Amino acid sequence: MANATRNAVPPPSDVGRSVARMAHREGKELTSAVAPPLREAPSQSYEEELAALQEYWNRRAKEHGILSEDHLCRYLSA
Repeated sequence: MANATRNAVPPPSDVGRSVARMAHREGKELTSAVAPPLREAPSQSYEEELAALQEYWNRRAKEHGILSEDHLCRYLSA
């Protein structure tokens, strides 16, 4: 990531104060208090997206009578 840049995005003032208080209570720097939830947010989003995709394709497969891997193989070879 030779071309990576760092951008600071200021939070709304009430959120900033709340996070600053939380960091102070935990005895952490502000960045250390904010980093874990920010790291987890995309992961949770991907898990939700994966679950939605699986649900969609499961529903479509059932509509076509595909209930097992054997049914899928037969459907694809037809």
